This record gives sequence, C-alpha cells and structure tokens, in this order.
Amino acid sequence: MIKFSATNALVHSVTPVIEIESRSGGQPFCKRELIIDDSWEKDGKLYTNFVSIEFTGDKMAQLDRIYPGMRVNVDGLLSGREYNNRIYNTVSGQSVSPYQAQQPSAPAPAPMPGSYPQQPQYQQAPGYQAAPMPSGYPQQPQYQQAPGYQAAPMPSGYPQQPAAPAYPQQPQQYAPSPAPATAPVTAPAQRPYSSPSSPGVNDLPFPH
Repeated sequence: MIKFSATNALVHSVTPVIEIESRSGGQPFCKRELIIDDSWEKDGKLYTNFVSIEFTGDKMAQLDRIYPGMRVNVDGLLSGREYNNRIYNTVSGQSVSPYQAQQPSAPAPAPMPGSYPQQPQYQQAPGYQAAPMPSGYPQQPQYQQAPGYQAAPMPSGYPQQPAAPAYPQQPQQYAPSPAPATAPVTAPAQRPYSSPSSPGVNDLPFPH
C-alpha cells in the first residue's frame, strides 16, 4: 500500500452509505465516498478531474461533518489488484479534517526614535541552567540522612566530657634538711683617715 496526503482539497460531494451485497450471502459491504474536485483551468479551458475516496467501517462517521465546497485535509492509502488481466485501484480514506489556513504573523512594531531595536529571544536548550549572579550562589541539594545518623556539634559548643574519677590523696612526708654551714664573715680592716696634704712651696716646679 502507498500512503498519500492531500492538503487544502476542495470537496465536490459526499455520498450517503452505499451497501454492496455479498456474493456469498454474508453481510453486505458498506462504504461512503468523498469526491474531491481537482479540476484546473488552462488557456481559458477547464479540465475536470474528480477523485473518489472511499471510507469504510467506523471511518464513515468522519464524513458527517464534511459538506460540498469545503476545504479539507485527507490522508489515505492506495492499493490495487488484478482481475481478468486488468488492474483495479482502490483509494481508501483513513482520516479527513477541515483545512485551517495559517494566520500570517503580525509585523513587529517599528522602534521609537532614539531607541535601540529589540534583540531577538533565543530558546534555551533542554537542561540549560543559567549561571548564578555574583550576589548569590545556587542552593545546594538536600540529601536524605541515613537512619541512625547524628550530625556533629557546631564549633560554638562541644559535648561535655565526663569528669575523671577522683583518687584519695596520699599524705606526703618531708624530712627536714640540715641547714648549710656558713663561714664566719670577717670585717675588713679600717684604714685611718688622713686628709690629703696640700702642695707646699717646696713642691712648686719653678725656683724660689
């Protein structure tokens, strides 16, 4: 099978349910046909071209909202078979929906005099995270503590250590040490005091 897709196709007509009796006496075959008008004009002459697309089973309900003159999008399958040395093609419709023209985007407003044009906005890649500003740092992730875990105390306080057991004080005995022998101190002999003699005339260096 070959898949096909038609966009903005013009609806010529929609048939009611068509029943085709089974040759074996079973349930009849039911279908609805969507007729697409693909005619064109060239050199003032109209060339007609109509394409029949059949919808079967639960897909026939899609044609309830389709009417002649409507623009639609159609998806379907192309298949063929050989019978009596002839090839018969079947165009089966899979989905049909109303065509919606894309609205043209409004032009950007002209910048005001004296202002700068607005810079285009770019879409960020998946998983991208902007760098933190200098005034703050990103918050660190919180990890779940393991059972029985106890955080260490902060530097401002430490757990009090148990006091060491007190032992009975032993009495101390000291033996008096003998005083060291001292030698007798002898006072130095005193010299008699005599006043210094004044130089006399006989001691002068010049003749007299």
